[in-house]
Amino acid sequence: MNFGESVVGALVGAVVGAGAHIGIELALGEATWFPLVTGLLTGIGVRQLDSSVTQSASYLRGAVAAIIALVGIFGGVQSASYLKMSRLQAELESIPPRPEPEPLGEETADDAEEPAATDAEAVADPAPATAGPAVAGGTESAPPIGPADGFSVWNFVMIGVGAFFAYELARGSVPASQTANSREEESSAAADADPQAGAPPPENSQGGQA
Repeated sequence: MNFGESVVGALVGAVVGAGAHIGIELALGEATWFPLVTGLLTGIGVRQLDSSVTQSASYLRGAVAAIIALVGIFGGVQSASYLKMSRLQAELESIPPRPEPEPLGEETADDAEEPAATDAEAVADPAPATAGPAVAGGTESAPPIGPADGFSVWNFVMIGVGAFFAYELARGSVPASQTANSREEESSAAADADPQAGAPPPENSQGGQA
């Protein structure tokens, strides 16, 4: 196992996966499935830089790749969420504030001579309150953005499967020819250690006599 090459390959794959995750979510919206791609890229990066992956299996190499894949997955998810929240905040701040109502002028003599019934009618039939949309900069508060990027069970499933992909690809495997040769060597070593193990049982000289 080339530990340095394995780590570099895993880091390259994880960084590429995290960057692609950020770009996909900013362009197309939430991509819950993308941790699978990040895990695959991490494992492929290890296989491309460490030639010993196809010659021997290493659980340590697989575990390191899985950890790096998890770091890349969480980094991509958190960075994409932060950038989307910043974009929404900038859009809210760019909305022009609602114009303030003009101040009322001083009462004139005609207004003072109006009967009091006008005020009574206004109290009896008030104007309906309009519930307009909340606008940043106005008197009403801005709407809450809400947990659009909240984690769910499906998110954790995708993250776990992505880390498993990175582990399996980076762990490697022993070629079938080497496995067969090792089995033959083990059987021959066992035969040399115990020559009587493979010999046929001796014939019974007393068998068949009356």
